[in-house]
Amino acid sequence: MLSSSSPRICDTQGPGVEPAALIATALSQNGVPAALWGLHASALYDGELVPLDIEIIINDADQERAFAILTSDGFLPSIPDENPRPPDMGYTNWREQYSSPSHYRDRRKFYHGTPIYELPPRQTNPNPEHDSTRPWIIIYSAEFAGLAPIPSWTNLTQDTRFAPLSALPKAIAICHVPTDLRNCLVPTFESLVESEMHVLLQHTELKSASWAHHMDQLSALAHSGCCYGGMDGLSEIVSPRFKHFTVWIWHSQRGRQDYRALKRLQSDYKNPRGRDRSSFAVGIVGCVVSIKAKFGRRISAFAHQRSNTI
Repeated sequence: MLSSSSPRICDTQGPGVEPAALIATALSQNGVPAALWGLHASALYDGELVPLDIEIIINDADQERAFAILTSDGFLPSIPDENPRPPDMGYTNWREQYSSPSHYRDRRKFYHGTPIYELPPRQTNPNPEHDSTRPWIIIYSAEFAGLAPIPSWTNLTQDTRFAPLSALPKAIAICHVPTDLRNCLVPTFESLVESEMHVLLQHTELKSASWAHHMDQLSALAHSGCCYGGMDGLSEIVSPRFKHFTVWIWHSQRGRQDYRALKRLQSDYKNPRGRDRSSFAVGIVGCVVSIKAKFGRRISAFAHQRSNTI
C-alpha cells in the first residue's frame, strides 16, 4: 500500500517524463526499485520520438508487489477489450491469461511479454472504457530488458549503470521535474542502448510490431545528441557482444537487409555457447583475411621490385 507521503500515482494523466517519474518514484518509495525506460529515458538524452505510453523497469522479483501497489491505488490490470473484467483478479492468474501480445488489437501488442496497466477512468469521460488518449503503463522487468538489477531507493548512487534525474540537465531544464522526483533513476545512455539491442535480439520476431517498435526506439537513441555519428557511432558505445549486431544495422541502413544473417545473430545471442563459437569463428576469419591482405601486399611489392630489377 502507498504511504501517506508518497506521490499520488492515480493522478497521472499523460505520458510525459513527469508522470512516468511520479509512478517510478512511488514504486521505489514503497519497496519496489524502479527506473524510467523506453522513450521517456530516450527523451532525456535528446531522443526525438514522442512517447505515447509510460515505460518503467523494475526487478522481476518485484512484479507481484508492483501489482499490489498499482491496483491498490486504482490502476487496472489491462485485459483485451472483448473480455469481461473479472471482479477480483489475482496477479498470477492475470499474467497467465493476458501476457501474450496476440490478445490485443491496439498498440499493446508492441509490448511483448510484460505487464500492462490502465489508468483509473476519468470521471469526466462519458465513455471511460474507450479513452484512447490515456497512456498504457508498461512495467518491464530489468531481466527482460537486459539491465542490471535496479538499486534500492536508499542506495541510488551505488550503481554507475543508472543515473538520477538530478544528474541529467535535460530533465531539470526542459522537463521541469519537481524536486521530490529528482532521485528517480534512468539507465545511463550506454546501458539504455544495449538494453534496446538486448530486447531486439532476445525477445522480438523479425518484422513484427514489437521489432519495429524497439528499432524505432534504438534509432531515436542513435540519432540523439549523445551518439556522435548516429547509427555509425553505435559500435563505439556498445560492448563487444553487440558488435556484430551493429554491423548488421549499418548494412541494413544502407538497404542490405540480410534477415538470414540476423536470425543467426539472434540464435547466437540466445545461445551463449553458440555465440562464443560464432564470435571466435568470425575473429579467426577476420584474422586470416587480414594476414592474407598483408602478405598479398608484400608479395605484390616484391614482384614489382623484381620486375624493375630485371
